[in-house]
Order: sequence, then C-alpha cells, then structure tokens
Amino acid sequence: MSHWLRGAPKKLPLSHKGDDMQWSDIRTDLAAVAPGLGAVIGGPVGAGVGKLVAVALGTDSTPDAVSQALKIDPDAAIKLRQIDATVQVAQITAAATQQAAVNQTLQTEAMGGDYWQRNHHAFESSFVVLLITGIYFVLPLLNTSVPTVPGEVWLMLGAVLGVTAWQRGQANVTVASGGNNQ
Repeated sequence: MSHWLRGAPKKLPLSHKGDDMQWSDIRTDLAAVAPGLGAVIGGPVGAGVGKLVAVALGTDSTPDAVSQALKIDPDAAIKLRQIDATVQVAQITAAATQQAAVNQTLQTEAMGGDYWQRNHHAFESSFVVLLITGIYFVLPLLNTSVPTVPGEVWLMLGAVLGVTAWQRGQANVTVASGGNNQ
C-alpha cells in the first residue's frame, strides 16, 4: 500500500455518544481522516456514503455500527482514505465527461444545418432586444406614448427563447451521442 495512503496511524476521535445517532453525527470523525467523505456524509447523499463506508469497514450500515467500527478497527483510516481517493477520482472523471459532452454539443450546434438554423438563437435574442429598445427607448424619443406591455408577454418571449434553446440543445446532444436527429 502507498505511503501517502497509509499515513501516520491515528486514533479517530469520536465525538458523539448516544443511541439515536445520525450519519451527520460522524461527519467530524470521517473528515479527520477522509475529508471528501466527511464533507458529504451529512448531506443529501449521506446515507449512501454511510452505506459505502459501512461496507468497507465490514459492519452494518448504521451510524452506530460505523462509529463502533471506527473505534475498534486499526485499519479504518486506511480503508476510509482508499474510499476517499476513489470518490475523488470518480468526481474528476464525471466532471471531465460532462465537460466533453458540453463541448461536443456546442461543436455540433456550430456545424449543424443551414445559416438560419445555426443562428436562430442569435436572431431570437436580437428580436427581443430590438423589441425592448423600440418600446422603451425609440418610442419615447419620437414623443409617442409607450404601450403597456403585460408581464405575460415578456414571460412568453422568455419561454419561447428557453424552449427553443432547450430543444436545440437536446437535438445536439442526440447528434453528438451518435443518434439520428430528424
């Protein structure tokens, strides 16, 4: 086993005592040895991370059982550091995969269809900007009364832009992943 992974042997501090222990109660103890695990054990994925820790320590998947295993297992710190390193590698890999998918989607959109199709987002956005400029700047300069534009109209324009962008993005993801975009 690598020297960096083993580190100096430590006794893990256990800060919680009681029968009604939660995963968040062992957060500090885990963070002392495996900062990545300690950061997520009390959050929304805490129970899943707790079960992962329990399996690695060979105990029941309850906070009490994990807490006891941390007290008595001299290799607990090593096992937790291994899990922490594995989780960090998985997070880096997931981030890289997501970035590659976004880049592929952007490249696909830039190369797709005819001129109007490739640039429709710019045309739609320009239309909204021209509409706002005309209503709120040009009309007052011409001494023409500014019409009252209901909020629903602006919501509708925003929705059209949002839906168009989402649908185009979905089509690009399909093409980028090797599917057929009809």
